[in-house]
Amino acid sequence: MRNWGKWVSEIREPRRKSCMWLGTFSTPKMAVRAQDVATLNIKGASAILNFLELAGVLPRPATLSPHDI
Repeated sequence: MRNWGKWVSEIREPRRKSCMWLGTFSTPKMAVRAQDVATLNIKGASAILNFLELAGVLPRPATLSPHDI
């Protein structure tokens, strides 16, 4: 949680030192779901998710580029 009360989410890109910024969110649950979406799309079936039961309904980006994720 940031000082101004918002939650942020980012994920480390595979085989890179950089992080992919996922956004700023008003609740911790929203931030974790954004991380689940990115993890699922980057790692596929081997992804370890926070909300495994929601894997089938999470949105899918058009491509795997950081911009779309």
